[in-house]
Amino acid sequence: MTTNILLLPRLGAALTVVATLVGQMIMAIAIDQFGWFNIPVHELTIPRLIGIACMFAGVFLIRKY
Repeated sequence: MTTNILLLPRLGAALTVVATLVGQMIMAIAIDQFGWFNIPVHELTIPRLIGIACMFAGVFLIRKY
C-alpha cells in the first residue's frame, strides 16, 4: 500500500494499478505451480502464459503512451 501511494504521482494511476495486478498474478501463478501453502498444484499452461504476456504488454503500452 505504501509503495502504491508513493508511486502513484510518479507513474500515474493506470500504471500503478496494472503493475500491482501483474505482480499479484505472477505470485498467484508461482503459488499454483509449486503448491506453496499446501494447495493443490495447478500446472502452468499456455493460456496462463498468454495472459501474463498480455498484462506485461499492457504495462509497456501504458508506460509508453
